[in-house]
Amino acid sequence: LGEFKKLGCPILIGVSRKSFLPGALKDRLEPSLAASFVAAMNGASIIRVHDVAVHKRMFGIIDYVGSRQGRVLEAAAQDPSR
Repeated sequence: LGEFKKLGCPILIGVSRKSFLPGALKDRLEPSLAASFVAAMNGASIIRVHDVAVHKRMFGIIDYVGSRQGRVLEAAAQDPSR
């Protein structure tokens, strides 16, 4: 994705339930979630998925954990005794 990011355009990726993911078709949810996360972390702007609610929940959790981690790190920096 790095090469596409250099073009400066939004990147659309669709990895949901693809055959390159391990597992039988019905067992590809977790690999799809992982591939979507990796794509987002590497610059994908738009992610096409089949299981929208599950992906939305996953990215919401990631955002929450990330924001909490940021607040914890900020607090620790302000009070080194923590």
